[in-house]
Amino acid sequence: MKYAPFAVLVISLSACGDDPPAERDVDSGPLDAGPEPSKCAPVGGVLRVSQRGDVFDPLVDGDAAWPTIAAADDGVYVAWNTEPDDVVDPGGVERVYLARLDSAGARQGDPIEVGDGGRAPSVAASGGDVAIAWREVGIDGAGDPLRSVQVSVIGAGLALAAGTPIPNAEPLTSPSLVGATSGGGWGLALTVDPSDLAFIRLDGAATTATPEPKPVVVATIWARPVVVATPDGFAIGYTQDQGLHLQRVDDSGAAAGGPVDVAGGSFVPCRDDGGGRVCEQYSTSLAVTVSSDTIFLFNESGDVPASPDHRIYIHGVGLDGTSRLNSQTLLTARGPARNPAAVWTGDGVALVWSDGRDADSDLAGAFIAADGTPIGGGGSLGAARGDAETPAVAWLGSDAIVAYSSGESPARTILVQKFDCAP
Repeated sequence: MKYAPFAVLVISLSACGDDPPAERDVDSGPLDAGPEPSKCAPVGGVLRVSQRGDVFDPLVDGDAAWPTIAAADDGVYVAWNTEPDDVVDPGGVERVYLARLDSAGARQGDPIEVGDGGRAPSVAASGGDVAIAWREVGIDGAGDPLRSVQVSVIGAGLALAAGTPIPNAEPLTSPSLVGATSGGGWGLALTVDPSDLAFIRLDGAATTATPEPKPVVVATIWARPVVVATPDGFAIGYTQDQGLHLQRVDDSGAAAGGPVDVAGGSFVPCRDDGGGRVCEQYSTSLAVTVSSDTIFLFNESGDVPASPDHRIYIHGVGLDGTSRLNSQTLLTARGPARNPAAVWTGDGVALVWSDGRDADSDLAGAFIAADGTPIGGGGSLGAARGDAETPAVAWLGSDAIVAYSSGESPARTILVQKFDCAP
């Protein structure tokens, strides 16, 4: 088993224009050695946040994956889910755990279990409060599968308020939680079976008078939606019909206009594979963040989910849903590049992803100015090697703090590292 630290790197982006191109060629030349190492400097050591004792024990600490992270007034909150080992825990269920770090990145006490079986947590800060959403798993008293998403405010000492079940006639999955910019409280995006996109507005206590989530897009959502807060409401990025889309939501939780086609029919990356022209038709995981005037979206795209040619693409949409930056590919080596995560820093975007250019998955990243201009030199991460997957990133003052899953199943652990990436 291998464990590795994390760092953010800076890589060059193409210049931004006014309109997205109808088609874009992707370099089909030989794989290069990768950019130079990043100039981002680690702050402190690497913390195995999901580890309880002095020595990592997968039987106690679980097979930890899919972290989520949020910076708050009293520190940093990290949540993740563990997957059961069929050998040592036959019939076990997935579980959600939560930990708090101080501003220096040191863990405050042991992680706690959230609920009684769950997956896909999402943690977010709103003013001085923090809340967590997760999907329940297991069987109810009638023998039927649980279908609810729960939301709970996190108090001092990781004390959880009574969870608020989000009711719905159909199963709910893939929650994405964010603190509201105006009016306090929270916004929660999720999918409703059979994968329609829905949204619900929650007050500061994570409760709501709305009887059910409001449907905002009737479509088959391919991957977990990502919601961000805007000055006058919310914006939800999602993938559907081999494309990347954005739905704006007003502060009441109602859809504001129709979906925005960010990347899809008008943006299909193409290349020549030696046997003819091939256009990428698969768009999966994504990251979304927002500045004062632009919603930035990042997605991975390739021929098929496991394609070695998956790249990370950047897009920018105005808050009105019309103006946008020129959609472009990041200069990532083939590998593939997967699972982007992004956060607005105040003057740019810190972006991280998992880069599989070698046999192992490394962590890679970019720092992008508000107008799309790259800041700094640019380069490969280099230091973080060894099955580093599914990163999540938050901004804490002047540092990027990143959580990611490291190791191989069924013995993965959640690592956290801070970095000074000031330009």
